[in-house]
Amino acid sequence: MTQEIRDFITQWIKEAYSPEQIVGYSKIYDVSCVSLERIYQFIWQDKKQGGVLYKYLRTRGKRYQKRGNINTKRGQIPGRVNIEKRPKIVEKKERFGDLEIDLVIGKDHKGALLTINDRATGFLKMAYVNSKEAKQIESLKPLNS
Repeated sequence: MTQEIRDFITQWIKEAYSPEQIVGYSKIYDVSCVSLERIYQFIWQDKKQGGVLYKYLRTRGKRYQKRGNINTKRGQIPGRVNIEKRPKIVEKKERFGDLEIDLVIGKDHKGALLTINDRATGFLKMAYVNSKEAKQIESLKPLNS
């Protein structure tokens, strides 16, 4: 890899172009360049030497987490309490006010259905929400309205 190619890659990476786009551009306009893999090697080498080229990548150099990985933290609620740790009296379904709350996400993650069910009486309250964000859920009217 010549210094000219390094400068070319560095210029376009800093312009927020992906390595794939750089290779595509070089093929279309017949500019001498290296392979896609070599560009990534150049970026990782720069990172090891204290450079910042990796910060211009769209993923900032983060690795993609596959969905099938057992150890993944995708979709986990921080600080959540396991259902086995709830008080035993809740299982008896005798007290009013022991609620089960669920959020059913709509097709293409557009909208959601919030359900709140009292375990003792079976009283159900449902509401449609535009998003699953906490601010949206917290802004709903109180249950007794």
